[in-house]
Amino acid sequence: EGLVLEPIGAVLAVMLLELVLGDRTGWQGVAAGLLLRLGFGVAMGLLSGLLLSELLRRLPADSGVLGLRVQLTLGILFLMYGGCDAQLSESGFPAAVAAGVVVGRRPSSEPQQLDDFIRQLAQLAITVLFPLLAADVSWRELSPLGLGGVGCVLVLMVVVRPLAISLASTGLPLQWKQKLMLSWMAPRGIVTAAVASLFAIRLEAAGFSGAGRLQGLVFLTILMTVGLQGLTAPWLARRLGLVQPDLEAEAGSAEGAADAPAVLPGRVQ
Repeated sequence: EGLVLEPIGAVLAVMLLELVLGDRTGWQGVAAGLLLRLGFGVAMGLLSGLLLSELLRRLPADSGVLGLRVQLTLGILFLMYGGCDAQLSESGFPAAVAAGVVVGRRPSSEPQQLDDFIRQLAQLAITVLFPLLAADVSWRELSPLGLGGVGCVLVLMVVVRPLAISLASTGLPLQWKQKLMLSWMAPRGIVTAAVASLFAIRLEAAGFSGAGRLQGLVFLTILMTVGLQGLTAPWLARRLGLVQPDLEAEAGSAEGAADAPAVLPGRVQ
């Protein structure tokens, strides 16, 4: 869900912002800008992914060249992302996702050798980016939200998200338990925070007063969704019977077993 929706949502949000600021004329301009950026980004991502996977395939399967694999992967990724954004703004994100899918689905490129390092690098990036983005949010922007801000986030959690899941799962063989679990699990993350920071900067530059409150509301949404939904997801999954018994037993015997449980794939049928 996040792999598909985050690039589309981020690019669409920027197109809508440009519509509000008058940089685009009408909904046709928004649709054209969205499709152009997604199409260009995905095309460049597919080409870059094929090139990267072929280069990785030609390298010997030896742990001694892991550093070279990492350098090659990051070099092509940064070059592709920067080149796409230089040619067409906001197209680098879809390109990165498309390239990652191509490399990950080609077993000849042996992506498992890079997997651990890339995951650690991603965790490090998120750990650094969240404090940097949150540092721009002050209590002055959060305090005016009050109960109205909390109510807005609750509406997103208990009304908008379940409605979206209900519409998106129409015709799918999902039981009400799976739908309830999907409806409850919608924590917002780094992409939402980054887009909100961009919105606040551009709206303030355009002379919109109170633009910082939008950023404050987004970070309040992140705090509430990650806090409430993230902490209660394991309990809800166990209550709904969606946890594999063997994993649940292992989690109960392990120290600090508070990680999110795995959902039985067979029960989706």
